[in-house]
Amino acid sequence: MSLRKQAASLAIMHAADVLQPLLILPYAGRVLGPLQFGQYAYALSVGWLAATIVEYGFHWTAQRAAASARHEPAVIASLFAEVAATKAILCFVVTLAGVAAPDGLLAVSKPMFLCAMLTSVGGILFPTWLFIALERAWQAAVAVVVGRSLALVCFLTMVTSSAQIELAVAIQSSIPLVAGLVSLPFIVPIGFSGFRAVTPSTVGMQLRNGWRGFLFTLVERLFVTLPVPLVEHFAGYVAAGHYSIAEKFVSATRPFSEPCAKRFCPESHIARTTTRKLGSF
Repeated sequence: MSLRKQAASLAIMHAADVLQPLLILPYAGRVLGPLQFGQYAYALSVGWLAATIVEYGFHWTAQRAAASARHEPAVIASLFAEVAATKAILCFVVTLAGVAAPDGLLAVSKPMFLCAMLTSVGGILFPTWLFIALERAWQAAVAVVVGRSLALVCFLTMVTSSAQIELAVAIQSSIPLVAGLVSLPFIVPIGFSGFRAVTPSTVGMQLRNGWRGFLFTLVERLFVTLPVPLVEHFAGYVAAGHYSIAEKFVSATRPFSEPCAKRFCPESHIARTTTRKLGSF
């Protein structure tokens, strides 16, 4: 795949990830109501925090390893199987911890927490990192667009009252799961043969290799998803819902505002001037 097609595929994936939640917002806010919408936003944030732990930064470490070995099918198959097995173990541990957590620690019911964990389950089946590393991002883009579109249709047709909040969380959280099922025909020939070689030692190796990427991803995600649970803790579900709406619109404009900020802010100008002066010595 050419660099242009790879970039276009990644842009399509990003656009789908940004636009689909924005299209759902007006309908979800009207149907669920302020209180239930806040619960919905809170549950999705908890699901994303759990998914961050399950992902364990493999979209950095495993993607780099797969890119360097993309012409070695056996290595790719083993890497995919080891990462998938490691994610499955992490998903089981996180799910068990969430279910066993004492009442009050998570401000959602156990069934709603399990619905939110569908994001993590889908992350096991849908290896975006592998598609990008193998320069097959268009396959990941197709799966994401299908998953987002199906979730949008199901949300608009199936969620009709505030009593269906768990269904709303399940539909939105199942997008990676649907994307994984769509991409399964592409993944089976690539990586399923590697499961024969998965051992506890290879899983431990992946945990050791991925911890730096995990820490980086965890800090990055915390700044995005943690404020919603914090707002709920201090101000309640309604305020958390309002914050979630504002944050989604800010996230949607960030790809356009960040280049402008980097270009026009004084600090950026000073940094560029300093770099040029240092380079002249």
